[in-house]
Amino acid sequence: FSETGQRVSDPFLSYWQKNGGVAIFGYPISAAFASEDGFETQWFERARFEFHPELPELFNVSLGLLGNESRSRREEQSIEVSVDDLPVPDPALQLGLAQGGESADVSFFDNVRDTGKALGSGLVRLDNIFNFYHVVSRGADGKLSYDWSELDRVLDSVRSMGKEPFMCLSYMPESVSASGASRVQPPANYEEWAALVRATVTHVNVERRLGVRYWEVWNEPNQWDFWQGSFADYLRLYDITVQAAIGADPTVKIGGPAFSTFEPMGIEEFVRHEAEQGQAGRVDFLSWHAYGLPPAQMAEQVRAARAIIDKYPTLTPELFVTEFNVLQGGPGDTSAGHSTDTVLGAISLLKSVESMQQERLDRAFLFELKDGPGPSSYWGRWGILTNDGKPKPIYYALQAYQARPPGRLPVRVIRGPVDGTLGMMAFGKAASASIMLWYTGDQPAVVKINLPASASAGTYNLTLFDSEHNNPAKSGESSLAPWLTRNAGDLQFTLKPNSLVLVRANPR
Repeated sequence: FSETGQRVSDPFLSYWQKNGGVAIFGYPISAAFASEDGFETQWFERARFEFHPELPELFNVSLGLLGNESRSRREEQSIEVSVDDLPVPDPALQLGLAQGGESADVSFFDNVRDTGKALGSGLVRLDNIFNFYHVVSRGADGKLSYDWSELDRVLDSVRSMGKEPFMCLSYMPESVSASGASRVQPPANYEEWAALVRATVTHVNVERRLGVRYWEVWNEPNQWDFWQGSFADYLRLYDITVQAAIGADPTVKIGGPAFSTFEPMGIEEFVRHEAEQGQAGRVDFLSWHAYGLPPAQMAEQVRAARAIIDKYPTLTPELFVTEFNVLQGGPGDTSAGHSTDTVLGAISLLKSVESMQQERLDRAFLFELKDGPGPSSYWGRWGILTNDGKPKPIYYALQAYQARPPGRLPVRVIRGPVDGTLGMMAFGKAASASIMLWYTGDQPAVVKINLPASASAGTYNLTLFDSEHNNPAKSGESSLAPWLTRNAGDLQFTLKPNSLVLVRANPR
């Protein structure tokens, strides 16, 4: 039809011709497409045709119930966003994964090798490396000996996923601790700790030539559960670790303090302590953890960290959040409301990523790659993969971000909420864009995405995550189910509260 540039074919063409044609229905204004309910659908000026193959042939083309829908949508949120085809530099936040505290089994990563590899390259932060993998033993003569076999197996598992280990030097070998029986105490003899650090870096980077770049000193030393010494004890441990590590490999990057939360006074004390040591001071990266934070607070912490290091110009550390995820507080150290297993975890990830990349954080590590063993596949633990290797919605959100094309596309909200319940990121070029849109309002929303004219000939695949779609914690089915394929001019759909849509252009 030259009037609208759209094509009509059977079964819709026959119905249109037999029942009044242009006088009753008007001209076609869209191509045929799969509706949100899975029916083949096509819009005309005064009607929407739907093909229902489950009905008898005489009635299998029906008209959409536009009156009912119009009445029900009066209560729905109306959202309209536009994507501009003016790519700007991507802040290029580098995302990694963290793992720790789940299992001492050296085969822990074996069943997630392929799914881990599908996320692309990146860093995997490992803690518990000394107490989990039986590195240190003390002989009858009181001397320490080292066995690297189990740690090597874990490092090789990480590398088999195409990733690079990030080493968190923790926890204390019990035989080295002050009491001889604790993984969270300072060492009884700091020289023994220095020897262990030096031997570890030598084995990994000199003997095995793995080239591990980042070494973090301890994990959450501001928590009594993880460090039963003073902060002065931690600073001493840090300084001794730095000298031992760079003595083994001068190219390594050392950082900390890996606080469980952003504590500005403690972080500044740490930075000031290193700055006051002159050339001996060393902070290659400044690190802390962030769980369950709203985006504005996460962004403010990055700004506060930058303000602290600006006071000490002799130090120029990178800024790392070495653990982040949704709010804690579930039973048995799980996420609140088991949100890591649902779309809420995926939305939280993208909200956090958006705020951190806007503040130009250097690296962030999502805790964690894989759940430990639990009472069921989905038990609210922190992994993006279950213990038996099933992907969660957060896995697919991370995969979409990691696979984003270069360049970020500006996004404008033309109509919709400005209270943080709507979020969207777009990357690439409009004609080949990757779009991530989430909605957390308390009522359904009709969403329309406007793309520029340069994308008008394209088609896009949409994947939906909500309470009914791609919800493996409810359905038990973790494979990704597609939702819709739409033309560039018809990116309109209805979302329930707490929904995430991943939109990806089909290659031309």
